[in-house]
Amino acid sequence: PKRTRFRKQHRGRMKGLVEIVI
Repeated sequence: PKRTRFRKQHRGRMKGLVEIVI
């Protein structure tokens, strides 16, 4: 489920990575 968030934040790749790490 966390991977889906990273895909949705395609525009913010850095932001998506931070969300997955957190």
